[in-house]
Amino acid sequence: MLELIESGGWLMVPIILCSIIALAIIVERFWALQRSRICPRNLVNQIWQWARGGGGWSICVMTALS
Repeated sequence: MLELIESGGWLMVPIILCSIIALAIIVERFWALQRSRICPRNLVNQIWQWARGGGGWSICVMTALS
């Protein structure tokens, strides 16, 4: 592996640095955007119950009429 870096010359340094930065950003995004942080457990079920109960339709009608 080190032989490949040495044969690439000085141009390998920015490529490696950009790769490390990109990997850090990917790991951070996976950690920050965990499903439990974005969508609480019962949120989807509550929305479906609300929509099936007619709550969504009345909001749509009131919004369209105003």
